[in-house]
Amino acid sequence: MLVVPHGASTLSHAADAVVSIDYTEAQRRRSCSFTSEESLTRLDALLSLPLDVVVSRDDLSLRTLDLLRRSHCGVIDNVDGCITRRLRVPLTVHAVLVRGARWSSALKAAQSFGPFAQRVVVTSRPPTSMQLWEAQMFGVGVWVEHSADGLRQVESLLAPAPFVASQFKAVGWRMTERTYRTWTQYQAEAQASSSRTV
Repeated sequence: MLVVPHGASTLSHAADAVVSIDYTEAQRRRSCSFTSEESLTRLDALLSLPLDVVVSRDDLSLRTLDLLRRSHCGVIDNVDGCITRRLRVPLTVHAVLVRGARWSSALKAAQSFGPFAQRVVVTSRPPTSMQLWEAQMFGVGVWVEHSADGLRQVESLLAPAPFVASQFKAVGWRMTERTYRTWTQYQAEAQASSSRTV
């Protein structure tokens, strides 16, 4: 697992994402020069297709066909009157780490990620017992970050509630696509930086 800084986002909040990458899918996307699919309507259409299973175009609505025809290379195969979905979720977001100076805004931000992953508020000051109770009520974990001997350390005060996905929907897939795009940008920046120092 690795942390993608600012890798998770909702309409109004951003946070770090703890993820595991599907490196096979990442390689497949690189070979197609394709990074991410972030169209909610197209992702919804793709969810109606099983992965790697040939489906006759006659079995799809005109709207779905139109959305899929405008897909990037590598999203589907469109051969001999049949469509096969090749795109799969590129990573798993295991947890979202929300940092904030104010407890109430950090907890509110953490709650916005409830449908997607485990949530943890990372703070520099230990919360009060009432704030810990509040976090526990919402299933949000609490970590306190501090420096000791020049090293950053994290102490877990409250574990997050286990995440149970009720159903995978296009909005959840889009969040993973955006997280993946952010991860690929960090990868490209790190590679460019290392090539400049050589």
